[in-house]
Amino acid sequence: MSADDGKPASSPWRDRRFLVFATGNFINNIGEQAFQVTLPLLAYALTRSLLIMSLLVLVNNATLVLAPLLGAIVDRFGARTLVVPGLLVQLVAAVLLNVLALARHAPFFLVFIFCALVALGGETYRAGWMVGVVTMFPDNPIRSRGSLNTLFVLAKIAGPMLVAVALGPIGYLGLLWLNVGTFVAPIIVWLIGIHPPRQESPPKGQPRPGLHRDIIEGWRLIRQQPAVLHTQMITLPLHFVASTATVTLAIFYLRGQWHLSAQQVSTVMIAINISALVGVLLVAERRRLRVRRTLAITAIGMTGLLFAMAAPRLWVFLAALVVFYALRQAMATAALLMIFSYFPGRAIGRASGTLDLLSGIPDITAPLAIPFLVPAFGVENTFVVLGVVALISVGWLAFSWRSWKERVTPPPASPPGLPEALPAVLAGHDVA
Repeated sequence: MSADDGKPASSPWRDRRFLVFATGNFINNIGEQAFQVTLPLLAYALTRSLLIMSLLVLVNNATLVLAPLLGAIVDRFGARTLVVPGLLVQLVAAVLLNVLALARHAPFFLVFIFCALVALGGETYRAGWMVGVVTMFPDNPIRSRGSLNTLFVLAKIAGPMLVAVALGPIGYLGLLWLNVGTFVAPIIVWLIGIHPPRQESPPKGQPRPGLHRDIIEGWRLIRQQPAVLHTQMITLPLHFVASTATVTLAIFYLRGQWHLSAQQVSTVMIAINISALVGVLLVAERRRLRVRRTLAITAIGMTGLLFAMAAPRLWVFLAALVVFYALRQAMATAALLMIFSYFPGRAIGRASGTLDLLSGIPDITAPLAIPFLVPAFGVENTFVVLGVVALISVGWLAFSWRSWKERVTPPPASPPGLPEALPAVLAGHDVA
């Protein structure tokens, strides 16, 4: 993907440090993705309740409300502040989940508590390393981030595949212990010396605004960039209809109505994530980032596929579901990479934190809404309702089409006294 002069950036895979960092991150992501599949399947086996399954998803997503705060912290104190503490919280909470929450006769609310702590640790770790990519690989931050996003989708394939293969031999609890082991990999990467550098402190005596002002600053940064703001307004309904609650609904539908086994559902998840990999590759590995065109294709396509999922044919539902998540991942990747194109390095934490909160609102509200839509409309008609919601994105895209700027404007300056880790580049980066 081009950097500042339209020439392709070098591949990050030629950097040994990037290879090691990406490997640790990839192993960690495999465990998390296996966890995301294992948990709703375990909840279904224990409770047969869509509401309980959705509430576990909600607990996992609720930590996104902290994204602006974490983004402000990482911009102010550096990525090192969050990475290791987040990993340690994940590790300890996952062990306690396995030992205490899933013990025989343990109260089920402990599962919610420790799942929330695992999610909190993960959100903290990710907030740190996302900005850490900019400081560790300053010559190629955008393509490095894009390559890590590709690996993330590969992990979303490997995680369900691990569940499908290992569920029979080791069971749900065995899979959860495997997840604990994967948290160790990025800690090892840190210990061998591959981590973000220390952040320079501002000159002594220089006034520094309060942390709450840094959080507010994240929203101001986004409002200054019309294309970024329009992208968020377009993608909000799409994030709602393609949230993890929709994946949970699909699992519930396949298990409850079509009577697929847990292993068969895991195989469906593998197919979904393979298609998502195709979606991310079509965007992340392109020389130019064409956000508006990508949003037009994905918004229209996702809307139509949601209506197709209402067809009472298993093969139609599966085909639509698989293509739907390819388009969803293409949309999400384009919106994600915009952050690195529009904002300087020392603003990425605040901007991405605010954007994470905005895009995470659907992941918080959808698990609350969908379990009540199903009893009212039935599963098939719930997909129709989601299709109607997705039409909002198509309408906003049409409304804002002519107001997009064809070229990226220079990013806003960093706060006084805080040097930028990423220069103001991409002035000629085409996002139309």
